[in-house]
Amino acid sequence: QDAADKLKAEQEEKQRQEEAAKKKAEQDAADKLKAEQEEKQRQEQEAAAKKKAEQDAADKLKAEQEEKQRQEEEAAKKKAEQDAADKLKAEQEAAAKKKAEQEAKQKISSPSNTSTTTTTAPRRQVGGAVVIDPPVADAYTSLRDNADKPDSDNWITICFDTSNKKKFYLGHVGKGLDALKALLKDNVIIYVIYRVMALELGYKRPKYLLITWTGDSTSPLNRAFAVSNQVQIHDFLSTAFPSLHPKGLDTLVPDAEAVLDKSAGMNMQGNSYEW
Repeated sequence: QDAADKLKAEQEEKQRQEEAAKKKAEQDAADKLKAEQEEKQRQEQEAAAKKKAEQDAADKLKAEQEEKQRQEEEAAKKKAEQDAADKLKAEQEAAAKKKAEQEAKQKISSPSNTSTTTTTAPRRQVGGAVVIDPPVADAYTSLRDNADKPDSDNWITICFDTSNKKKFYLGHVGKGLDALKALLKDNVIIYVIYRVMALELGYKRPKYLLITWTGDSTSPLNRAFAVSNQVQIHDFLSTAFPSLHPKGLDTLVPDAEAVLDKSAGMNMQGNSYEW
C-alpha cells in the first residue's frame, strides 16, 4: 500500500509539474506575442509621426514659398501702380505747365481779355481730359447763393468714376463737419468744396476751400490722379479755391485753417472760423 501511495503521489506530482510547465510555456508565448505586437505598434506610430513631420515640413515650406511669391507679386503690383501714378502725375504736371504758359502768352498778347467774372455755367467737357456733370455747378451756385443763411448746407462733395477716371459727378450735399467726416473713409477719394464762415477784424464773410481727400486704402494711381486733377474743379467752376490735401481727419481743421489764414485777404493768424 505504501508503495502504491508513493507511486500515485509521484505520478500526481509529475502531472502537476507538466501542467505548470505547459501553462508557463503558454504564458511565455502570450507575452512574446504581446511584446511583438507592441513593438510593431510602436514602429508604426514612429513611422506615422515621421511621415507627419515630413508632411508638415513640406506644407510649411510650400506655404512659405507661396507667401513669398504673394509678397513679391504684391510688391510688383504696387510698384507698377506707383510707376503708373508717377508717370500720370508727371504727364499732367507737364500738361498743366504747358497750359499755364499758353494762357500767360494769351494774356500778354490780349491784355484786354483779363476779365475775372465768375460763372457757374454747366460746361461738361473740361480741358479735353474729363467730363463733369452739370449738377456740380448747380450745387456750387446754391452753396454761394445761400451763404447768408445759417441753416443752409455748407459743403458739397464731388466724386470721379475710378473705372475710367473721366467722369466727375456730384456726390453729397450737407452741413457741418461731423456729417462730412462720416464720408471721409479710408477706401474713398472725394473732392469737397466747403464754405467756412471766417471772422476777421470783426467782420464775418464766407470762404471756400477745396479739400481733396484720398483714403489710405485707395490705389496710388487713383490718389495721384485725384491730387493732380484738382485744377479740373477750378476750371469747371471758373474759381480758384484755396486747396488742401489733408493727411488725416485729426489734422483736417488745423491744416485747413492754416491754408485759409494764408489765402488772399486772410493772411494773418488768429482768425476764427465757423465750420
